[in-house]
Amino acid sequence: MNTPEYSRRLAAVLVADVVGYSRMMRENEQETMDLMRSMWADVFDPAVKFHSGDIAKRLGDGALVVFPSAVEAVKCALAVQLGMIARYPASDFRLRIGINIGDIIVEDGDIFGDGVNVAARLEGLSPKGGLAVSQIVHGQVQGKIPSTFECVGLRELKNIEEPVEIWAWSPKGETTALSTKSFHLDSEIFLREVAATKSERIPKKEGILERISPYVFAVFLVGLASALLFSVLFFDIQRIFLAGTSIGIPNHSVLGEFRDCDDCPEMVEIEGPKYQLLVGNRATNVSREVFSFSMGKYEIKNAEFVFFLNNSGLAKKGKDNWFDKQSKDNESKIIFKDGAYRVVSGFEDFPVTYVSWIGADAYTSWLSEFTGRTYRLPSKKEWNFAHMAGSPDEYFYGDGILGSCDYGNVPDRAMGEQLTDRGYLKCRDGLAGLAKVGQFDPNRFNLHDTIGNVSEWTTDCSSGKNLNCDGRILIGGSFKEISWDNKGLTGLSSVTTGKYDDVGFRVLAEN
Repeated sequence: MNTPEYSRRLAAVLVADVVGYSRMMRENEQETMDLMRSMWADVFDPAVKFHSGDIAKRLGDGALVVFPSAVEAVKCALAVQLGMIARYPASDFRLRIGINIGDIIVEDGDIFGDGVNVAARLEGLSPKGGLAVSQIVHGQVQGKIPSTFECVGLRELKNIEEPVEIWAWSPKGETTALSTKSFHLDSEIFLREVAATKSERIPKKEGILERISPYVFAVFLVGLASALLFSVLFFDIQRIFLAGTSIGIPNHSVLGEFRDCDDCPEMVEIEGPKYQLLVGNRATNVSREVFSFSMGKYEIKNAEFVFFLNNSGLAKKGKDNWFDKQSKDNESKIIFKDGAYRVVSGFEDFPVTYVSWIGADAYTSWLSEFTGRTYRLPSKKEWNFAHMAGSPDEYFYGDGILGSCDYGNVPDRAMGEQLTDRGYLKCRDGLAGLAKVGQFDPNRFNLHDTIGNVSEWTTDCSSGKNLNCDGRILIGGSFKEISWDNKGLTGLSSVTTGKYDDVGFRVLAEN
């Protein structure tokens, strides 16, 4: 009997990744490579060594590190993040870090296991320049480090069976009060780490970053302190953390979730953007435009639309221009049987399709009357605001279009193998056709499927010259249509009576 050549142990796992790496490489490849080299040599590697970490794997623009304890992992992460601010004060060059404790398998120099998988998911939810840690990690470090974490709440992570309670740290609280003891402690740790390993570095070609003297570097720190203290006097950039929602969003709030009836759509209350300006002793909220509304957490489901049909008298009126029931000419999952509309068994939680803009608008009008709350379709601008959820990155989930396979049922290789006449992304989400709502990770407002699955109707006319507005904008892409870019969502359009197998809608409620 052969003995497997691997070992298993408990460890603290840290996963780090550069924010906006693909964008940086596209804009200035050489400068980005120089920054990466200096970051590894001057910030990341010294901190890992000082805190007894072991870099298990380089991931191009990130790293996977194993530590003997959660305390050392978190201290290292804090030193790295504060070190990044000190080393690159005028730059947007930042990391996201996720940390978890779990069982890991070590085989052929590589590591696997749930401990690694959860840490990788947490990294994707970390605030820019901050940390996201699991509850077990927070319990281990509480009271042992000077920094404060905020509870984000339970979150379901992709391919992880049980929900994970997430705690997050943002650099805002540490860097807007540079005179506090906690910041000096962490800064001193970082500087000691650099000093401890500087003489051991492999010699390399000296660049401008290496030629900056310690005295000039100190001036950078003083300048950073002054700039940040000045910003505190004028702008209050808030990060709000709420249980059941996503990691804190600067200048944006998720106020809660609600549902007006058992068969009504689940809604997420969102607000933003806001900036607080201090004039004398008075703080005033100012903004070019403030959004305040509730958006459907999911695309409208078959079951919700059928509830509307059977409770609005349409079962008798038969508004054929609003939607299509199942026939030999379509794949609608709504049928008419025994005097009522029904959903084909097993498809209750799939998004409703073959609904025209007129039908979607009729649904919102009926829902408003039924609940007493004003519902409607969103505008393109409102939809894009909810979709991006305050993200400063190229895409709401981070960087790179191929990452969309983790966040939506998009045109992937599986779809391309079946629909050979269409373009597709070179990644796999595992689905060739329509998917149940909510199968993919949400955005930072806790909204699901804003990329892919079905394109969604908006209130915007497809042509400003068309006074009758008989064409409307569709947004978000679908399982077979790519219609987004690195500036958000671009829209397709259709006549208001159009009904398709990859078009549905989600609703907006006015707050």
